[in-house]
Amino acid sequence: MAGYSARQSTFTSGDTITAAHSNDEFNQLLAAFNASTGHTHDGTAGDGGPVTTLRDSDALNKILVDTSNNHLEFYVEVSSAAVQQLRIQDGAIVPITDNDIDLGTSSLEFKDLYIDGTANVDTLSLDGTAITSTGAEINLIDGGATVGTTAVADGDGILHNDGGTMRVTSATTFKTYFQTGVTAAAMAADNLSTGDAAVNIATSAGDITIDAQGSDTDIILKGTDGGADTTFLTIDGSAAGKATFNSDVVVGGDLTVTGDDIIMGTNTAGNLLIADGTNFNSIAVGSLSEISTVANDDVFLAVDTSGGGLKKIARSAVVSGLATSSAISNVVEDTTPQLGGNLDMNGADIVTTSNANIDLLPNGTGKVIMDGNGSSGGISISDGLIDIRTGTGNVSKVKFYCESSNAHAQTVQAAPHSAGSSAVLTLPTATGTLIASGDSGTVTNGMLAGSIADSKLSAISTAGKVALTALEIDGGTDIGADLSTSDLIVVDDGAGGTNRKAALSRVVTLMTAQGFSTDDPTALAIALG
Repeated sequence: MAGYSARQSTFTSGDTITAAHSNDEFNQLLAAFNASTGHTHDGTAGDGGPVTTLRDSDALNKILVDTSNNHLEFYVEVSSAAVQQLRIQDGAIVPITDNDIDLGTSSLEFKDLYIDGTANVDTLSLDGTAITSTGAEINLIDGGATVGTTAVADGDGILHNDGGTMRVTSATTFKTYFQTGVTAAAMAADNLSTGDAAVNIATSAGDITIDAQGSDTDIILKGTDGGADTTFLTIDGSAAGKATFNSDVVVGGDLTVTGDDIIMGTNTAGNLLIADGTNFNSIAVGSLSEISTVANDDVFLAVDTSGGGLKKIARSAVVSGLATSSAISNVVEDTTPQLGGNLDMNGADIVTTSNANIDLLPNGTGKVIMDGNGSSGGISISDGLIDIRTGTGNVSKVKFYCESSNAHAQTVQAAPHSAGSSAVLTLPTATGTLIASGDSGTVTNGMLAGSIADSKLSAISTAGKVALTALEIDGGTDIGADLSTSDLIVVDDGAGGTNRKAALSRVVTLMTAQGFSTDDPTALAIALG
């Protein structure tokens, strides 16, 4: 077999069979069946004998190569037998049985028939109609017989073409036509009599001229449309041959207008002539269909000022031209777009894609300003500093809403102008809760240490309370009145317990119970510290 040679012809016990053995063998088979270099069945050495039969599985439909007779024989199964239908031999396609094989069918016909020779047909039928004329009779139409001098009588028939159909008409009919038609035209061209058949004016050479020689006379073509006398065309002799057609004009070739205008009954200033697939119609620009988006391959109309006239230009070319001429660029295509004026959002939002952030990065010492109420109000952000200003006279404030449907909010609000305050509130360094006048929470040691001025604090208890061992009052302001037993002092209830208030009357009671006299000032001083 051409293109094939065995790679591993034998194996013995103990041999190792690898994938390469089989793979190499299959590669050789692929090479043997290659369309260009593989096995050919042409009878040469290694390629097998020629194929002499093509058949189906039961050999009832087949093509045989008859070498002895130099035939190609075609068999078709008929009644469970292989029956030879035709053969191809030198110079002929021959049916096996006379008058048995059709060429095509009534529903599957061959197209054109080209025969360069003699067509021998027993019966000739044209589109279902049998032709019964003899060959000699048909040859008369082609002038195949000698022309005689036999007189024509009124009853003789004359073959003529009646609108595409060949008919036989009596000689009397033709005689009447020539007398009332052609003779009248030759004798009285001022008014041709109305005939009752088609009229053909033809010349084998030279022009046919219709000449209305009277001054400013028209040439008018008329006819009958649906029973009504209708003027089809008027050529105006007083307007240098201006032609007025009553209805549509179909131009098979180009329409050349040497003047300046095409005048239309629906002409409107500023309209365009737009093709709708059948007609050109006058349409205003505002009435054209509108596209909602512009694709990169969409085109515009533009005038080529270099002398090229009206042309189309792709959107991408327009964008590229605007970019190179420092005009407005497409934001997507410009890596450093700049605004020439304010950006009007027109009710839309700035939205990112792919979960990206919105970065506002001023250059240098610039600030991010969110101005909601004029130049004096709004929010500005610069280098970690957030300024909240008002443009309406309202005190600036920030609201913090709760986690449940924004049902509650706490507000951080600036002091009023009348307070004249420029105080700085520094947040604690540890995690916790801010305590203010509106809160009933606990004041911690750290909060007291950072808020009580000019005091000495020590002995921080494990309970988180402040034990005051030495509290120095700056004495800047006197009470201004004598102490009374109703005045209050702060005491530690239970030594390390809870700080509580007590009236001075309780001190007097304590001293008396301890055996001190109210007149003993030294003991009172010791008791009060």
